[in-house]
Amino acid sequence: MATQNAINIGDSARCFTGVATWGGTGNYFDDTTLGSFTVLRAGTGFARGKPVSWAGNQTITGLTAANCYFICMDSTGTIYKTTDEDTAYSGDYVPLFECLRDSSSPTNVQLTVKEDHPYTVPFDVNHYLHDSIGTIIENRNNGANLSINATISKMDIVGSDALLDHGLETAISAASPVTWHKMHTNPSNWVHQATVTNPGDTFGGYWNNAGTATALTGAANNKFCVYTFYVSKDNKNSASPIYIAVLGLAKYDKQADAATAISTGTNIGFASGELLTLELCRLGYGIYGYAAGGFVQVVISKATFQQASSTSGTNTASLITTTTTNFDGMLSASNTNVQSALETINDFPKALSAQADPGSGTVSKTTLTNVVNSSLSTGAMTILSTTTNPGNSAGYIKMYVGTTVVYVPYFTNIAP
Repeated sequence: MATQNAINIGDSARCFTGVATWGGTGNYFDDTTLGSFTVLRAGTGFARGKPVSWAGNQTITGLTAANCYFICMDSTGTIYKTTDEDTAYSGDYVPLFECLRDSSSPTNVQLTVKEDHPYTVPFDVNHYLHDSIGTIIENRNNGANLSINATISKMDIVGSDALLDHGLETAISAASPVTWHKMHTNPSNWVHQATVTNPGDTFGGYWNNAGTATALTGAANNKFCVYTFYVSKDNKNSASPIYIAVLGLAKYDKQADAATAISTGTNIGFASGELLTLELCRLGYGIYGYAAGGFVQVVISKATFQQASSTSGTNTASLITTTTTNFDGMLSASNTNVQSALETINDFPKALSAQADPGSGTVSKTTLTNVVNSSLSTGAMTILSTTTNPGNSAGYIKMYVGTTVVYVPYFTNIAP
């Protein structure tokens, strides 16, 4: 039974697990061999309050595809791996890293982030914080904001901030552009589609087509896709965070449709499963346009502690919904938000033109059509001109006054 100390805190709250010191110099780990992980540097820590020390250059194998592993040291100072976070945070092991080995098809890589929480946080508290809060953006001065690069084919970070993980901190620096790891499911496990390096590669427009990363194609001014952007901790070998871009699950003919998908969370690629175990923190969304050859819109939606989601980029017309019940003319039921409605209106030429013959009229409205009849006969009618110039009508334009068909003569050889 746990005893109580002078301030009524049980023994479990005084049972510490975590890292105390790292020794040596240089890289902390090596994960370049698929299925293998080597802790390069020695260190010390505690497991359930008992001192643990480990030697460097310890390797563990058997990391299989489509899993994220907690790389730990056991109470004897021997390297250990597990995919079960309850085991990793049981207090019997000293967690050091999280290593994702993604699905083996079509690519296979290993991505690692640090998990060497200091021993000063009791393991029960550490486990609770890991499950309930995870990583968050400090939102210091509203930094760590997505921003479209000047080339539009890349994505930047504007404003410095910090990623917090109860005792671990990663600096998020303004970067132009950022190196992104593009990920998607295949169909249920996570695949590394490509790395957009800094500064060489362009992003490219891809969407997750039933488990296959598929390039956007289409006529000019259409075809869009959505990426969801995340940040995770650094890996100690480098102070830079790991950045992830998740492919969306659909392509769209209009930018407004892509924006609606973001606002409703429909067919958006969200991190889950083994990818989410890397403790990703959402930054927001980007809409990529095929015709533009780059990003055309960004929506900032950061996961912070002070508020569930910081959405400084969502006050856009695409996220203001409309009531479409009475849309039966220029606008229709497809114009579900202001951005879509504005684009539809913009598609109409400045000089209004009749597009077709609707086949029937509308009560209390006069409707113009594009139907004309220029097959004239010899029948005569009198229409007075505003001048003394004589002239003959060239044809008739079909119109509707209410639901009644009418024909209006037109002239091409005289000025009224």
